[in-house]
Amino acid sequence: MNAPPTSLTGGALREVTEEEVREVLQRLLSPIAERLRRLESEVEHLVCSELGEFFPDAARLIDGGKRLRGAICIGAAVMAAGSSGASAEDERISKAVRVGACVEGIHFASLLHDDVIDEALERRGVATLHRSYGSTGAILAGDLLYVRIINRLLEMKDPELLRIVTTGTASMVEGEAWQTLGALKGEEVDARRYEEMITRKTAAFFSACARAGAHIGADGEKGNGGRERYRALQRIMDRFGRAFGIAFQMIDDILDWSGEEELVGKDLLLDIRGGKLTLPVILFREAEPKKAKGLLRRAEEGEVLPLVDAIRQGGYVEKARLRAREFAEEALEALEEVEEYACDPALFRNLVNFAVYRVF
Repeated sequence: MNAPPTSLTGGALREVTEEEVREVLQRLLSPIAERLRRLESEVEHLVCSELGEFFPDAARLIDGGKRLRGAICIGAAVMAAGSSGASAEDERISKAVRVGACVEGIHFASLLHDDVIDEALERRGVATLHRSYGSTGAILAGDLLYVRIINRLLEMKDPELLRIVTTGTASMVEGEAWQTLGALKGEEVDARRYEEMITRKTAAFFSACARAGAHIGADGEKGNGGRERYRALQRIMDRFGRAFGIAFQMIDDILDWSGEEELVGKDLLLDIRGGKLTLPVILFREAEPKKAKGLLRRAEEGEVLPLVDAIRQGGYVEKARLRAREFAEEALEALEEVEEYACDPALFRNLVNFAVYRVF
């Protein structure tokens, strides 16, 4: 679903541009601005060098991304390194930038495959590789990028880092398989299964990004504080990343309900026919099963606006938002614990406020 992003300004709901979103992120992430500029350059170089031989125009699709996964990797490294990681030339932080580009590349590869699954023709207004090269071409591009990135990680000669990133990547693919194959089988998704699914599909990879950064910043178990500090940071970053990722995905789904009724209905119809229900629909079905069953049946036949009205008027979008904020609070609680082992996690708090408490 691709409803226009919105924001509250002076009490009125208005459309927000991608440029405004990036400007807000740039302000929030200003403490690592120089590292993020290097990250952007690394991501562009990675995609061009690894896909350019066969897909010379692939780089056009990376513009406009928020780079949240890379930012979390770098931010966790800076936080775990403490004052000794303040220098932009610190080798650990330079490594975190390279790994941040790798996790962004993995995310990009997953989007190439998602576009095939969803039969998407555009992403951020640009023709997808699926549209330009067909399903086979897009699948090959994603596969090639995955393998080349794993090779880059292998060259770093850091087995634990490789394990963290590949485990998170495997979970992401498992989550997509769970959702897609479950839809094909007609399996009914309740709120608990939905949360388990997005934990695998989205949150586990955010956790991997945070843990990878903390691993680099703490220099494995060799850094200040040794094994106990390292294990504590890994546990805290895992908790933060999972809670943040669940909340982020829930809010992402909720934002699909912004905009004109007809646009929301059109995109909702595609989701229903594809067997992919988001949290507002699931909560409605659990609370009013008989009514929901009838409206979902009508929606499948093309009459979707009554379902949109029922979900909005029943307050299920707001109920879904409240559930997302519970996970946001858990992410913030994890950050309170991290101060015992690392420097101030203010940057991560900013990310929670942007990605979860946003209205765009």
